[in-house]
Amino acid sequence: MKKTHVVLALFLAASASACASQTVAQNSLQIKTGGGVTGPFIRLSLLSSGELSVTRESMPFADTKSGLTTIEFKEHLDPTETVRLFQLAQSATDFSQGCGLVGHGTDARLSLQLSQERIDFECDGAIRWPTGPLTKSLVDSLNQHLPKKFQVK
Repeated sequence: MKKTHVVLALFLAASASACASQTVAQNSLQIKTGGGVTGPFIRLSLLSSGELSVTRESMPFADTKSGLTTIEFKEHLDPTETVRLFQLAQSATDFSQGCGLVGHGTDARLSLQLSQERIDFECDGAIRWPTGPLTKSLVDSLNQHLPKKFQVK
């Protein structure tokens, strides 16, 4: 009987250790925009921890993976603002408004990972983006945290 208790205790200890070592998945918001051949191309990422990062690729050509000049910006947002931005992203159902009008216009993607749910919005061939008021509110709110060179347009 004592042997059973020891085995059970070891099993519970191993289970607790395994659970503690697993990485907790974060919610994430990702926006990618670009237009034409020369860009600029913007990749924005916001994690539920508040970590905001933006990568901008643009001319002139450089010795990088994409062949373009690449610069980065990072910022940490407070929890209240992070939650607000995730809520705005969830409500951006007008993301593709004004898209599909020209062959080589602005392209944009929004991916939102929330626990077990993934939401994706797309826009191809826009003359100007964003035009939908819900998406514009999201983009304007994000841009408040970014230097002009890194702003989503």
